Amino acid sequence: MKREREEAAREAELRRERQRLEEQRQDDDRAEREHLAREQRLLARKQVLGLKLGGWIVVSPSIPEEEPIRLKLAVRINASRELVFVDRLGLNRREFLEDNLVEGIVVGRIRVLGSSAEFDDTLSRVVGRIRVDRN
Repeated sequence: MKREREEAAREAELRRERQRLEEQRQDDDRAEREHLAREQRLLARKQVLGLKLGGWIVVSPSIPEEEPIRLKLAVRINASRELVFVDRLGLNRREFLEDNLVEGIVVGRIRVLGSSAEFDDTLSRVVGRIRVDRN
């Protein structure tokens, strides 16, 4: 009888210890996910803050059949933290608040192609060469 009680007590202690370890593992996993999410947000914010006029982004469509949209940063309004993007023709296409742009980058809907006018200059040179070759 005494032995059965001791075994039952040991088993109960083992169950409590396993449960404590499982809760600790879940807490550690949750903390790791939160840490990674913060890191992603910081990286995305750094990309947004580094995006200069003439920088390009790609916005994935909400419908898979549509093509991604390439947009160039045309205006940055620091007071309202708003960024205005245009298409290749210079037509106003999208406006994002910095936080919305960061969130889009974090979830993978938006990619930053170039953070400066470097990409735009290269594209202009290539287009210029094509035009010269045609003439």
